[in-house]
Amino acid sequence: AVGFVHVADQVDLLLIEGKAHIDELKSSCNANEHGGLPQIRAALATARAAFGAQENCDWLGPYYQFCNRLAVLHFLMSRGVGARLLFIYFYGDNVPGHVCPATAEEWERPLAQMDAHVGLNADAPLATRVHRLFLPVSA
Repeated sequence: AVGFVHVADQVDLLLIEGKAHIDELKSSCNANEHGGLPQIRAALATARAAFGAQENCDWLGPYYQFCNRLAVLHFLMSRGVGARLLFIYFYGDNVPGHVCPATAEEWERPLAQMDAHVGLNADAPLATRVHRLFLPVSA
């Protein structure tokens, strides 16, 4: 989803993505050399540097979708468009065949693994524009 959020005297784009089970964290880039992969690599490399991640951190997989969202945030901000990312992690869901966290705390380990794999630096200025919200699924 896309919306707007007022922060102090500024209005930022709010890019929202939700996840209900652990498998949704994982994805790989399926582009090939003739299908945009060089441009994707370049965009991810620029964003990776802006987020303070090391060059050897793999942003093409297994957390490509997450890294792609970070790259979009970097793209917008580098062009003067105020933006923020909001990731909503639902807990208490029941999706057959998938591990659905029963509590917000059960998201912590897989998210920490993702952050470590992509080298996300919480002290990078852009990282302050990435937010996480944990919401229960109600019947």
